[in-house]
Amino acid sequence: MFGSVTSVSSLLNIFKSGTSADDLLKSTKIIKRMIIGISYLDNKNPNSLLRTIFGDEVSHSSIFFSMEEKNTKNGILVQYGKYEYIKNKKEVLGKDVNAIGYPYKEKGGLIFGEIDFNSYKKEFCTIANIKFKITRQQFTLSKFLEEITKNKTWDYNSYSVKNQNCKDFVAEAIKILKPNYNENLIEILDNSKVEGKDDEAIIPYVILNELKRFYVKMDI
Repeated sequence: MFGSVTSVSSLLNIFKSGTSADDLLKSTKIIKRMIIGISYLDNKNPNSLLRTIFGDEVSHSSIFFSMEEKNTKNGILVQYGKYEYIKNKKEVLGKDVNAIGYPYKEKGGLIFGEIDFNSYKKEFCTIANIKFKITRQQFTLSKFLEEITKNKTWDYNSYSVKNQNCKDFVAEAIKILKPNYNENLIEILDNSKVEGKDDEAIIPYVILNELKRFYVKMDI
């Protein structure tokens, strides 16, 4: 993953203020809904050199958690990337994707932060999003983060574009949360780039292949 970095102050505006990392991790609220966002690496410039060279298939994947059954207005962004931990500020600055948030275990890489859905959709769903209702699992944010780091390290130094990236992280989250999946849950947000393409050409295959394990027939 690649990209440019804007100022820390402008990136902080993406996240809601007032809820600390400790408060988020201590919360007993259960994850009720999950949204996977698929975004261009360079959201601000659709004709950038980056996308000319690598194409639109080189994308970033992230997760939005809502602790409400129906209202997804506010929630928590969780994502993995080459995010560097800044000790004196207790923040993580993304040098590959414009993002800032709280580091998990102060190792960088895996970060989280409170965010409103409109901001998430604008910044992290420029290609598509997939919305799930979690019906079988009882996970708080803390329990989810503990579970996903139990058998694999998702820190700054473990990141690899080829072998362990944001898409692999989202696929691992799907294994843990086991959301009901149906292709009708996919919302395409940029038809100019993906018109006529099937799901396999829009959703990263490592994510889609994992989702298909939890396919259920449903009418949306």
